[in-house]
Amino acid sequence: KALTAASNGACKSKLRFMRAPCPWFCVLLATSRCLCHVRGTMCPGNVQLEGYGQTSLVNTGWTPETTNGGLVDLLPGGVLQARMGGRAYFASGCTNGIYSNQQYLAVNLIGKTVRYTIDISGAGCGCNAAFYLVSMRQNDNRSDCLDYYCDANSVCGVACDEIDIQEANLFSWHSTLHRFDDKGGFGRGYGGGGQDWNGPRDWTQADYGPGGRCIDTSHPFQVMASFPVDEHGELASLDVKLHQEGGSCSLQLAIDSYTGLPRLSRALQAGMTPVVSYWSSDDMGWMDGRGPDEKGPCMVDCPKNCSEAVQFSDFRIEDMPRLDKTCPGSVSVDGYGAVSLVGARLNKPGQVAGRADVRGGVVVAEQRSRLYFGEHCGVGDYINSEYTALKLLGRSFRYKVDLSAAGCGCNAAFYLTNLRQNFDSSQCSDYYCDANQVCGVRCAEIDLQEANRHAFYSTLHAPEDNNGLGAGYGNFHREWNSSVYGPNARCIDTLNPFEVNASFPVDGSTGLLAGMEITLTQVGKDCPLALKISSYLSGGSDGLALLTEALQKGMTPIMSYWGQGENMQWLDGPGSDGKGPCPSDGGSACTASKVYFFDFAVEDLQVATMTEGGRPATTPLVIDLLAGPPRTPDRTSTTSTLISASSISSPQVLPLPPLQPPAQPPAQPRTTTSTLRQTQTYTTNTYTVPQTQTYTTTTPPTTAVTATVTVTTLATTVLTTSTPSSSSSSSS
Repeated sequence: KALTAASNGACKSKLRFMRAPCPWFCVLLATSRCLCHVRGTMCPGNVQLEGYGQTSLVNTGWTPETTNGGLVDLLPGGVLQARMGGRAYFASGCTNGIYSNQQYLAVNLIGKTVRYTIDISGAGCGCNAAFYLVSMRQNDNRSDCLDYYCDANSVCGVACDEIDIQEANLFSWHSTLHRFDDKGGFGRGYGGGGQDWNGPRDWTQADYGPGGRCIDTSHPFQVMASFPVDEHGELASLDVKLHQEGGSCSLQLAIDSYTGLPRLSRALQAGMTPVVSYWSSDDMGWMDGRGPDEKGPCMVDCPKNCSEAVQFSDFRIEDMPRLDKTCPGSVSVDGYGAVSLVGARLNKPGQVAGRADVRGGVVVAEQRSRLYFGEHCGVGDYINSEYTALKLLGRSFRYKVDLSAAGCGCNAAFYLTNLRQNFDSSQCSDYYCDANQVCGVRCAEIDLQEANRHAFYSTLHAPEDNNGLGAGYGNFHREWNSSVYGPNARCIDTLNPFEVNASFPVDGSTGLLAGMEITLTQVGKDCPLALKISSYLSGGSDGLALLTEALQKGMTPIMSYWGQGENMQWLDGPGSDGKGPCPSDGGSACTASKVYFFDFAVEDLQVATMTEGGRPATTPLVIDLLAGPPRTPDRTSTTSTLISASSISSPQVLPLPPLQPPAQPPAQPRTTTSTLRQTQTYTTNTYTVPQTQTYTTTTPPTTAVTATVTVTTLATTVLTTSTPSSSSSSSS
C-alpha cells in the first residue's frame, strides 16, 4: 500500500523513514520471504501430450526472490526447457494475467503409465529437476503465490497431496509419495541423508550418475512411471523405471508400502496436475548428500554450478501395457531332462514382475521376478498344462544357489506348488497358486528354501495352511546359528555358492510321505547342515498325508526373488530372544541385486537290497530307519557325507518304530529294501540293529566289516564301523 501511495505522490514524508522489504515486483509473505513475479510470458504455448491431447503450459506467477525468477520455455519439437527457478503447470488453457484453478489439468493416472525423456546433464550437486503431480485443480485457495499452487510442503502456504515422480540431478534420484500432511513422505531411489538418517539406497553411484553403468546421467534418458491397481481398483504402488538407449541395464523402484496409498488413490482418481520445475539450494543434502553411511554422492552442494536449464520432452500417457508371457530360456535337469522356464507377468496383482534371465544354464533372478519350470514355453497366453509336474515322492531334488547379493530384507525362494493341477488363471493370469493366495488361488506348497545371506527357512504348507511348519535359522527358527550359516560362517559361507539337497522319503508301512530332509553342503567345508521335518499336523489333519497327494500328482518347481518394499522380519528378524540375524531389514538394498540358481538334478533315493541269513546282496547295503518302498537303485556306489549330531535338529521328529525280529527263520532267503541315508559304503557288511536283528553279506574275509546302528535322541543315525585286526586298515 505504501508503494502504491508513493506512486500516486502521497505519503512522501513518511516514505523517507520506510524501507520497502521487497522489490516493487514482489510481495512480502508472512514468513518474511519475498515472492517475485516472473518477468516474462505466462503462457509459453501448447504441448501435445500423447495419449491425452493438446495441453497448455502455464508458468507460475511467483518465485522466491533469491532465484531471480525463472520461466519454463517451450522449444521446437515440444521440448520443455525449465530455467533455474522456473515452475510450470499443465493446463487445458492459458490466459495471460489470469490464474484459474479450473484451467489446470486433472489427469487420472490410475492404471496408467506416463513416459518422458529428461536431460539433466548440467544439474550438479545442489540442483533439483522435478516432475510431479499435485491436486491443484481441487485447490480453491489462491495461495501466497497467487496461482493456486499447492504441495505437501506448503511452499506457497497451501498443502495438498503430492506424488514426486522425480526430484533429481546428475548424481541423485528420488521418487516420493506425500499425503497432504506428510512433508517427508516415503521415497526410494538413490542419494541423500541427514545427521542421523540415510536417504534411499536402492541403487548405487556405479548404477546412476555420470558414466553410470545403467544410467549415464551426462546424456538424456527415459523415465516410465506406472500406477498399477490392486484387485479392488485402488492404487497398489508407484513403479518407476529408468532406461537409456544403448544402456546395458535399467533401474527400477516401487513404492507399495506407503500408508498414504489409499488417499493418493483417491487423489489420482479425482485428477492431479502435472508440474515441472527446476530449482537449487546449498542445503540439498537431504536429496544428494553423503548421509551417515557416506554412500551418498555429494560432499557439498554448489548451486552456482547448476546449469541454466534442464529439458523435458516426449511426454505421453498410455494404459499400462498388457504383459505378455516371457520365455527366458531353458535349463537342463540331470535325471529329468531339459525344462523351459516360464516367466511371470505379475509378481502379485497390480505389481509388474521383475526380470529373470538364463545365461549359460544359470538362472539369474532380479528383484520381484518369478519363474516356473515348464515342459515348453509358447507365445500367447499362459496355459497350466505347459507347467512341469515333477513327481518327487521317494526322490530328491538338488541345485546350487548364490545368495551373496541377497542381504537382510531379501528373499530368494525355491519351492514347489501344484500349478499344473490349477485351472483357475488367478489374479496374476498365469495360473499361479500357493498356500498364501498371493494371486488369489490357494494350493499346497513346499518351500525348499526361503533365504538370504543371513537366514534360511524350509517349510511345509498343506493347502489350507498359510503358516506351515518350518525349520532353519532366522526370526523364528534356531536349528542353526550365524556361526554355521551366514557370511564367512564355518559350515555354509553364504558369500559363496552352496548346494541344497531336498529329499522326500516314503514311509514303507503306509506309502505316505515320511517327511522332508534338507541338506546344505559347500565345497571346501566339512560340516554340512541338515534339517528334517517328519511330523506335521495341519488343522487336525495329517499334513504329510495331504502333501503326499500333492507330490503324487506332480508339483511345479518355482524360483522367485522378492523383498523390495516388504517387511521381511518374519524371515530374518532378531526374534523374541534377540538371536536372529538381522536387527532391521534393508529391503531397498534388494532392488539392484541378483541371485543365481544352477546345476539342477533329480535323483531316486538310493535303495539297498540285502538277504537275511547270510545270503550275499547284489548291491551296497545301507539302512534307513524310516525306510521307503522298494526302488531299484540307479547307482552301485555311494559317497559318504558325515553330519555331526550338533548340526541336526528336528523337534518334530516322530519316535522311530522298533524293528521286530522274525518269529522264526524263513524257509527261503527273503530280500529286504530300504532308502539311502548318508553313510559309508562297503562291499561286505554285517549290520547289527537293536533287538538283535542281523543282516549279513559275505565277501572275502580280509575286507569283512561290522557296523552297529545307533539312534540318538534327535533321531540322528550314526554308523560306527570297525575292521577286524587282521585287516591292514581301520576306520570309524
